Amino acid sequence: MSQKERDLYQLIKGHFYYIEGKHNEAKTLLSDLAKSTNNSNIQARAYSIAAASAWTLGKAIDSFIYIKKANELLPKVNDNDYRVRILQNISSIYKDAELYEYALESSRQLKLEAEKTRKNTDRCVANYELASIERKVGFYDLALDRLLKSIKYCEKAKMTMFLLGIDDEIARIEGEQGNVASAIARLRNLIPKAEEYGWDMGAYIVYINLSKQLLKTESYEEAEAYALEGFNMSSYRKDKKRLQNASGILAEVYSALEENDKALKYFRIYRRLSNEREIKLRQRKLAFDTANTRGL
Repeated sequence: MSQKERDLYQLIKGHFYYIEGKHNEAKTLLSDLAKSTNNSNIQARAYSIAAASAWTLGKAIDSFIYIKKANELLPKVNDNDYRVRILQNISSIYKDAELYEYALESSRQLKLEAEKTRKNTDRCVANYELASIERKVGFYDLALDRLLKSIKYCEKAKMTMFLLGIDDEIARIEGEQGNVASAIARLRNLIPKAEEYGWDMGAYIVYINLSKQLLKTESYEEAEAYALEGFNMSSYRKDKKRLQNASGILAEVYSALEENDKALKYFRIYRRLSNEREIKLRQRKLAFDTANTRGL
């Protein structure tokens, strides 16, 4: 077995560790591999997966250092499939950290690389990821146009979960642009599709999104029902981001219904989660700055 074959075997092994949720093992194996191999493709890919494992473990500084190293190696990576996978990991972490400027940059690179592979799966993911970030920063027209174009790639690739996600993203844009009735109709239609597909996480995200749109039309009882469902499912999954969203909606609903005790209860939950989130975002941005001043 050649050295390249041995390195590739270690890369595959580390990737399996990551898929299996063995993030400590993945991080250790892949960071060691990245330091020892002379193959730029394997080195950059190893750093990108190690970054994802470190991020999952809450080791933000390590994750951003690995991202920096993977980015620095990208010009030497001559395999388009590797470049796409590396940029997918980088973009996803920046998006989760709400470092949207960097997420946009890496997602735009990802889209360009996906076009080179000409694979519908790559085009589906790349366009969806870029559109979701554009929506988050308020580029609604750009995001909507990209989402509509990405449907054909996702349909050809038979990527049902992304097609469901596209509908949810379009509904969010419609809601932000004042097309609330259209957003509500789209989300009502989306719920049974998500449930039938078994997209549990997507289902409660849609519940919360629908409750937000219903609140705008003063449909308080129905907004309450969907928000409570979303709140309970978020709580069960320990998804603090969605739990914060649902509790904020419930606080508004009960305030409008003049159920002040309930409104205060959910407002306190919302405020606590909001404060925790602000602290976490500051810590992540500090980790990003720290990572860019040193290396492993």
